[in-house]
Amino acid sequence: RPTRLAAMLLAGFLLMAVTNAVPPKEFRKMQEPASTEPRQMGDMEQRLAKKSSRPVLTLETVRQSGPSDVPADSPAYDAVSYLMYRGIMQGRGAGVFDPYAMATRGAAVTALYRMSGGETPAESKVFSDVDARYAGAVAWAVDAGITQGVDGERFGIREPVSRGQLAVLLYRFAKAQVLLPKTGLNMAPLAFYPDGDAVPDYAEEALSWALGNGIFRTTVGESILAHMPVSRLQMGQALVALARFQDALAALNPTMTVGNQIVENIRHHSSTGKKEAMAKAVELLRMVGIPQPEQRVKQYPHEFSGGMRQRVMIAIAFACNPQLLIPDEPTT
Repeated sequence: RPTRLAAMLLAGFLLMAVTNAVPPKEFRKMQEPASTEPRQMGDMEQRLAKKSSRPVLTLETVRQSGPSDVPADSPAYDAVSYLMYRGIMQGRGAGVFDPYAMATRGAAVTALYRMSGGETPAESKVFSDVDARYAGAVAWAVDAGITQGVDGERFGIREPVSRGQLAVLLYRFAKAQVLLPKTGLNMAPLAFYPDGDAVPDYAEEALSWALGNGIFRTTVGESILAHMPVSRLQMGQALVALARFQDALAALNPTMTVGNQIVENIRHHSSTGKKEAMAKAVELLRMVGIPQPEQRVKQYPHEFSGGMRQRVMIAIAFACNPQLLIPDEPTT
């Protein structure tokens, strides 16, 4: 009969689905009579149990590693806490970060080395001013093409890093880590900045990339100040801005609410006021199907599921009313 035939086809389809979804060995086990003896978990079950028991990284957890010399209500506090939690930048001991000390070439390549997760090459160039503390990071940086020494003998390990020099290091790191497709190729026209003509030739492309992708921000009077030395705090903020591109689901800044990230994008490309931009952020979240956008706009990325974070990224993509939007990962 048609009804019985349909039931048989459905049962056959389900059997095929189970057979294809479960390895043959496991499928045979499913067919065996159930045992009354306690059984050991299989390898897959153990991996899933282990994965599900892993603690979820929250902002509260990150803040437990927070520095004692950066105000907790400072916008940079969470960024520094994240770096210290991950071990990307170390403090001076007892929770002291020393945020306003000048960042050095040694500190910069060490932080990038830790972010890369790379290994120290077996053979490396020897510099007269590099001790054991920096040897691994310097060897990695030279081998990866991130930077070379300041001359044939010295690396310049304790020399301060300018904004232009740091932009070059980050740009080369993004290339070496194949992050450029994720960061995009938004290049800010340097001619639009008051001191754009003063940017040294070696740093033009890197600074254009850093400014265009939100890795760097302008300073007083929308100036670039390419020759200005960078503090440890400023370098830390740039590293966090770059770190979000290392993972597709971490494309949002973990230290900012999703609302502020949408607002930042809107205000960076228009003269919209903060209140108006936040109202637009709420509407964008509603448009992409995030429930209770008025409340969700105040939450941090870790409070969203992976799918919801992708919706936030779509909202950011629509924030500036693009004429053309290209979804480069249609399967996700």
